[in-house]
Amino acid sequence: MYPDDVFRNELAAVTRTLSDWAYRLKDVAHFDIKEGTGYWRISARPTTPGTCPMTLVLRNDQKFDLALARERFEERQIDDFALFGAIADAVSAGRIELVRTLSAMTGGLKAIETRINFKDGAAWSQTRKAGPLKDLPPDGEDVQSVEPFLPYAR
Repeated sequence: MYPDDVFRNELAAVTRTLSDWAYRLKDVAHFDIKEGTGYWRISARPTTPGTCPMTLVLRNDQKFDLALARERFEERQIDDFALFGAIADAVSAGRIELVRTLSAMTGGLKAIETRINFKDGAAWSQTRKAGPLKDLPPDGEDVQSVEPFLPYAR
């Protein structure tokens, strides 16, 4: 965990960065920025179909919540504030993918992976088991379906 004074300074810097990001994209997305007791939140709702909406909540308990399209990641520890600007840039550039793992035999959903591809080539990925077959082990007969997202501005 960050010491309180370092956390507050880093939080202030990243909220300025994200506010500037939103201002640059105000012509292609609707942004809602709110600050309340114990949190700061930004929601991006792009106007272009096929793009990825995003909501990010930075909390004073040094945790964050992130929503990308229909996927939610809650109660995550803040380890590096640079992650948030990189996520915002990747979202607006269309470098987000939802990868669904399906049973080849039945087509039943087994898992959904959310993949964020950063411009430096690194990736952030989270997988959750989902669907009627989520408890079955991988059997080598799975297929994947990738849902890419478009950039906010083209």
